[in-house]
Amino acid sequence: MRLPTRKKELENMMKGDDGPVHLTKLGLQRLQEQIERLEKIEHPQAIKDVQITGEFGDFSENAEYQEAKHRLRSITSRIILLKERLRKAVVIERDEDNLDVVQLGSTVVLQMNERTLTFEIVGPQEANPLHGRISHLSPLGSHLIGHKLGETISVVTHGDELIYKILEVK
Repeated sequence: MRLPTRKKELENMMKGDDGPVHLTKLGLQRLQEQIERLEKIEHPQAIKDVQITGEFGDFSENAEYQEAKHRLRSITSRIILLKERLRKAVVIERDEDNLDVVQLGSTVVLQMNERTLTFEIVGPQEANPLHGRISHLSPLGSHLIGHKLGETISVVTHGDELIYKILEVK
């Protein structure tokens, strides 16, 4: 019995990724390394695992084979998705003439109440708020874009209004 390919799953994974993928130079390098690792190490090993477990006998009752096939499909889908992301990648480069304006790639120091917060403005694929990296599409990130040092912005989230003052733009 042949297992069906999961073309619909791949199409669903890629939905909503129509625009450019904004990445830092480091993010682009990590994406390329991830694709290379998958293609050179994990994919060949998954193929070997399918071949080895396929020799165990009846495919319909061979759990090891089913699991190996699932892993191979998963790795293949991941490679396709990452290559598509790489194809759409746009490296974030700041406008050197407007370094005092918050833009994609800027690091911004903000004051909210008595707290000082530092965020790097990146694309959604690299966003990690717990590590100080917010997307330019997030509520705070989108409000910061285009503002200058010393300006105050207001962001309403979940019914609360938060006031931020831009202390520094790097």
